[in-house]
Amino acid sequence: MSLGQKIRAAREAAELSQAQLGKACSCSQQIIDNLESGKTLNSKYLSAITEYLELTPPRVTETIIPVVGYIGAGAVVWPIDDNELGNGIDEIDAPPGVTSGIALKIRGDSMYPKFDPGDIVVCESKPREMVNLLNKVCYVKLADGRAYLKILRRGSVPGRWSLHSHNAPPIEDVEIDQAYQVVWVKPA
Repeated sequence: MSLGQKIRAAREAAELSQAQLGKACSCSQQIIDNLESGKTLNSKYLSAITEYLELTPPRVTETIIPVVGYIGAGAVVWPIDDNELGNGIDEIDAPPGVTSGIALKIRGDSMYPKFDPGDIVVCESKPREMVNLLNKVCYVKLADGRAYLKILRRGSVPGRWSLHSHNAPPIEDVEIDQAYQVVWVKPA
């Protein structure tokens, strides 16, 4: 029996829904579903879940990256942490060589064909100076709160930047609050 099957069996024996188990373990219903279905084999919540269900906890060795919200690639996105618990909307196993970061789900298609709607991008966890991100694909948070997945270029005015897409007109001369380099993409 797989770990996911064990969790499902123990949860059902305790007469709990996935949402109820998630609430009891301070995680989302989606995390419980991903573990039970085998989509995810690891989670930072795994020890809390197995302890709550009185299962022997498996050894967890991989790093987990939280999916903290959405990023616009053509679509205007006002980023928020969609989980009331503040832990993100989902989580993924860290890609090889990545030990920390944040993940965001793409909405929109302005970065097609390199990125599709529903892809998940993993970004560095700390912002960088804009000059170190020139001509790179970045998660960009504008001063007005909007967030985009774009290629960063210099603007026509000092202190302003242009955001370029693969198949849409650039967004010219914007003020950027923070920018994070994209280091990996998980296709939808």
